[in-house]
Amino acid sequence: MTESGIAAPSAKQLAGRVLRDMRERGVLPGDRYLTAREVGELLGVSAMTANRAMQVLARQGILTRERRAGTFVGDRFEADESPGLACLHLLIPRRSLRSCQQFLGPMILGLSREWPEAAIQYTLLPADHQVEFVKRLFESPALPKPSGAVLFVSSPELQRYASESHLPIVVSGSLHPDVENLCWVDRDQRKMGRLLADEIVTQGHQRVAVLMRDLWGSGDNLFLDGVQSSLSDAGLPIDALTVRSVAHEESLLAPTIQSLLKVRRPPTALLCRPVFAADVASRVARDLKLRVPRDLEIFAADYYASDGVAPLYPCTTPLVGYEQQGAIIGRMLHDLSRGEYPDPNHMVIDVALLPLAAGRGRKKG
Repeated sequence: MTESGIAAPSAKQLAGRVLRDMRERGVLPGDRYLTAREVGELLGVSAMTANRAMQVLARQGILTRERRAGTFVGDRFEADESPGLACLHLLIPRRSLRSCQQFLGPMILGLSREWPEAAIQYTLLPADHQVEFVKRLFESPALPKPSGAVLFVSSPELQRYASESHLPIVVSGSLHPDVENLCWVDRDQRKMGRLLADEIVTQGHQRVAVLMRDLWGSGDNLFLDGVQSSLSDAGLPIDALTVRSVAHEESLLAPTIQSLLKVRRPPTALLCRPVFAADVASRVARDLKLRVPRDLEIFAADYYASDGVAPLYPCTTPLVGYEQQGAIIGRMLHDLSRGEYPDPNHMVIDVALLPLAAGRGRKKG
């Protein structure tokens, strides 16, 4: 494991990146290739790790290694590979675009680094009949072939279809319990919920409301499990937690938040799954003459501030950035496009708590 909490690339995965570099350089059998130290610098790994990757290619005859003479391109090296993916679809439910759009930019940068020649485009899914929509998409004669996809906030039905289709598809998020044989990358959702609820308890709050999205994925269940586990361990009663599921529209969010805050004993902590809901909650609290964070403390699960920008709310952040997550997904798609199953087939990315910026004041007791 790396310090960031995800598994380091295997020798086989690194060997695939070396092979792509050889093709990009236009080398031919018999040509001299890089040393292990140079390959390590290229891949951002140690020379010892690079040497293991090169040994994988040497066993396949793609590289030949001669003591003191160096490393050369082997006779079994083929300059042309099977066609890569011509198009990558980011499949996003239309209702979830607002919650995804803040991290899609850096994620696309990571994907494009791994797939510089592929067209990368958003494809917004309808609320109903998503499987039929995706089937038509991949079967369309107008679609560049071959094509792959990344699923966001995906339903069990869509994940099952992706698993059974054997198409190059990776899930950005967690798998539903009955889905197997799909590659996926997600933050540690249960830990996210746990860290935030622990912080809420630490700040002395006794009544908590959680605002979830209207469209849930498997990760949302894990997130709420983490919240409930923390509050239970703290000895808070079951009625200390209120959960609301609301669409990403201010016209729907604002009245929901108002109704939560106008009861006789309102929550003093509001945990918002999307940061957009936290922004709406801040405006509603101001309209109700509530002092934030003294009267109402707002927490955000998904916060995407730029590097160096202090968060507006206590929140969690992944220890691997979204650009790097995109690159991880891109490398999985490379394996799938070659008919290989990535090893490992998933990444659970560690998260950390970003507390409220100093000097903003906290509710105590």
